Amino acid sequence: MAKKKSSHLELVLIQLISDVLEKNNKEALNYKQVSAKLNITDPEARETILEVLKEQSRKGVFLEPEKGKFRLKDLKTFVIGKVDMTADGSAFVVPEDEFEKDIFVSARKLHNALNGDTVKVYIYAKKVAVKTKVKLLKSLHVQKLISLE
Repeated sequence: MAKKKSSHLELVLIQLISDVLEKNNKEALNYKQVSAKLNITDPEARETILEVLKEQSRKGVFLEPEKGKFRLKDLKTFVIGKVDMTADGSAFVVPEDEFEKDIFVSARKLHNALNGDTVKVYIYAKKVAVKTKVKLLKSLHVQKLISLE
């Protein structure tokens, strides 16, 4: 039981660290800077963050451009497709290339995109156990809104 709980905590910690590194995308941070942004001051917890950073950089989730500094791995992938909204406000982008899978975009990352819009999305990090991260760049073609009165 302890093994399952610790793996769940590790996934949560990886997600928190990813969010911090996402906000500082261009800048590589060391484990102390990541800990400070997460408001963690306990030395043992900071060591755990260092271990997670090193392990995930070995797995290819994070990059270590210089010793002790980490940042998110860039895939630099752009995809153009149509927005297919869901009931909860999030959406899937259906790529123009029929061989690619649909890309999930959370509601907070949709900006002003509406159902049926043609958009360009940037896929910037692919994780082993967590969903692909996506950022909607811009709406290329906006559907017309029709008002029925």
